[in-house]
Amino acid sequence: MVDILSRAGHLDKAKDLIMNMPFEPDVVVWRGLLGGCKIHKNVEIGEDVNRKIMALEGYDDGNYVLLSDIYCEGKRWEEVVNVRKKMEEVRIQKSPGISSIEVDITPNQDLD
Repeated sequence: MVDILSRAGHLDKAKDLIMNMPFEPDVVVWRGLLGGCKIHKNVEIGEDVNRKIMALEGYDDGNYVLLSDIYCEGKRWEEVVNVRKKMEEVRIQKSPGISSIEVDITPNQDLD
């Protein structure tokens, strides 16, 4: 539900839902809201959510990259540099992207 509200631009409603959950939200829930912040370029909520995520899981490179992307969307270049410097300080490197394709070639198929 958090992800749906966030993607639809209802970031405050998504945050209220998280705050009123009868259990402690995990990183996945917070990351859903953070993704919505990136889509809708909401730096303020994004920063707040990122602090919560970092408290739960500060070692994941994706958390840093997503915050950096939010700053990029908001054209806050100094903060982008600060996030990247912080990654270097704590020795976190962005994992490279990977793509693959699967080709279905049957035996004796003419490739001309």
